[in-house]
Formats: sequence, structure tokens, C-alpha cells
Amino acid sequence: MAQLTPRDDTKKAISEILKRVDQLLKAGQIEPALLEIERAKRQDPRNVYVKAYGERIQYLIEQRQQQIAAELQKKRAEEEQQLKAAEESRRKAEEVRQRSLREAEMRKPDQVRPQAQPVREEPRKYKPAAEQPPAAPSDPMAGMKEEALKIYRKVLEEVWIEGAVGERELEQLHSLRTSFLISNIEHDSLERDVRHGYYQAGLHKTVVVEKLSPDSDEIKQLQTRYKISLEDHREILARIQKTEAALGDRDEILFIDDDEKLLFVVAEMLEEAGYMVKAVSTSDEAFAILQNYSPDLIISDINLETSTMGGFTFYQKVQELDHATDIPFIFLSGLTDEVLIRTGKELGVDDYVTKPFSNESLLAVVRGKIKRYEQR
Repeated sequence: MAQLTPRDDTKKAISEILKRVDQLLKAGQIEPALLEIERAKRQDPRNVYVKAYGERIQYLIEQRQQQIAAELQKKRAEEEQQLKAAEESRRKAEEVRQRSLREAEMRKPDQVRPQAQPVREEPRKYKPAAEQPPAAPSDPMAGMKEEALKIYRKVLEEVWIEGAVGERELEQLHSLRTSFLISNIEHDSLERDVRHGYYQAGLHKTVVVEKLSPDSDEIKQLQTRYKISLEDHREILARIQKTEAALGDRDEILFIDDDEKLLFVVAEMLEEAGYMVKAVSTSDEAFAILQNYSPDLIISDINLETSTMGGFTFYQKVQELDHATDIPFIFLSGLTDEVLIRTGKELGVDDYVTKPFSNESLLAVVRGKIKRYEQR
């Protein structure tokens, strides 16, 4: 029998914890389930299923808090109605008593009629509206379903980023959607959207950016990786070609980052903004492309762990290319170290954007640099 590696031991331990979490959630024991998830996070903080269950539990806790607040508000409203009804009853009774006294006095004309005493009302003991708890969602079940689908889609995006999933992943996905009450139809629809999204990005890069044939081996490998039928391939290819024809000439950006998820997200965002993007994960591949390519802008991460050249070295090598010395260059980094920023600027880099950044802020920098480049 093969001996388990430490990584296998961790996966097995996490799997057992998630099974307990699932059982606790089915029994409605949210707090114990949360403690189990915290224990799993300490063992494997990047596990996508641990994150998914954690988000689900946090949402359930918020829903329960909202339910408690709604029940408290309802109880206070009922008490207020009862208090109003009691006060109205007392008021009517006092009116009847005062009317009876007046009628009795009218029947005794020779006696001095005592002056009726004004009725003193007790101050109302209502709470101001501002102190009332917030109202619960009109349809909490719909909100829970929407949140579950959103979390599950994030898991699918993590699982499918490298392509077709294995048997173990399929089992974990099945367990997750059973716990989240996600139907097979909903799963199929979400998974199809995710697969098609990744395939369209890969197809665009291969056909539009790298100018390879739609019948190339690279495309066939992509089809296999994301389980794309021939019919779906033709539909996605036609959509890409239609978009390219409509856009015409576009500014081109070379984007380098070894975080493949960020690479995909940022490239997609830039393409949606109207740019043509060549997205690669290593500076080595980017430098090879630049031998016969002149983009309108280069964006590169500084910390390129999977490359033989770091960001600064890559920038210096680009400056050695006669046709690339004037191309604006933007650095991305998750580090805010002033020394790094100063080093980049001293080298002559046009700008420096720190992670995390908003789409709007990055697009503003990109537009500014390309505009200045085209005006030279």
C-alpha cells in the first residue's frame, strides 16, 4: 500500500472536516460548523471548498440574524398595536364617563356644577422608528438561493481554470451542490457558462492574437480541456470573428502576469474596454513575442516567479529592442514598497499600479499612457 504524502494527508483531513460540516449544516448547527471550517482554514487556507462552505455559513448566520431582527420587530409592532388599542379603549371609556357626568349635572340646575377636570394623558411609550431593527428581506429563500449559486459559480471557476476536472473534484462538487441545494440543471448551466468563458478566452488568444488556424492542434487541445463540442466551438468562433470585424483596428496591449486567474480577468476586462490583448504568464514568452511585435502598451507584474527574468530585468531587456524603446510600460505589483516603486521610476517605467486595483483606475492609466504614446 502506497504511503500518503503530507499533501495527501491534508486533503484527507480536509475532506473529513467538510463531511462533518455538511452534517452539521443539515442539522442546523451553524456555530459548530463554523468552528470546523475555521479549523480547516488553518490546515489549508487556499482550499476552494473550504472557502465556499465558509462563505455559505457566513451567509446563513446573517440570514438568521435578520430573521431574529424581523421577529423582534414583529413582536414590537404587535405590542405597539396592543398599547394603541388599550389607549383607545381608555379614551372612549373616559369620553363616556365625562358625557354621563355632564348629563347628570344638567339634571341638577340648582346646584353648582363642578368644573370638569381635564383628562391627563400619559405619555406614549413608543420607540422611535429609527430604533427599530432593519426589516428582513421580502423573500429570504430567494436570497439564500441566489447567494448559494454565486458561491458555487466561484468554485466552478476555480476548478475549471486548468481544464477538465478529475473524479475527486467531481465528487467534491457533487457533495457541495447537494449541501447548497443546487439542482443538476442549475449545475449544468453554471458549468457550461464557465467552460465556455474559459474556452472563448483561449480561442481568442490563439486565433486573434497568435493568428493560428481555428483547426490547429492547440484549438483541439482547448476543446478537449474544456469539453467543447464541435457545434459550440463553431458558435463561439463565429461570435469572436463577428466581434473582431465590428471592432476593426484597436490599440494592442501585451500583458504579463504569472497569476493565471488575474491574467484572465484583467485581459478580459481590457478586451471588453476595446483593446486587443496578448496575455502571457512569463516574461520569457513576452520577450520572444516582442522580437517581431510592437504593441501600443506593455503591462507587466514585477514579481514573476515562473520566469527567468523578473519584472525589472524584463523591462531593461525590452529597452534594448530598437522598436520597443518608446512603448509605454506599466508595472503591476502587490507590494507597496517605496524602494521598488522608486527603482521602477528610476529605470524609466511610465507608471506603477499596486494591487488590488479597480478596473476604472487601471483603465484610466492605460488610456492616458496610450493617448500620450499616440500623440508623439
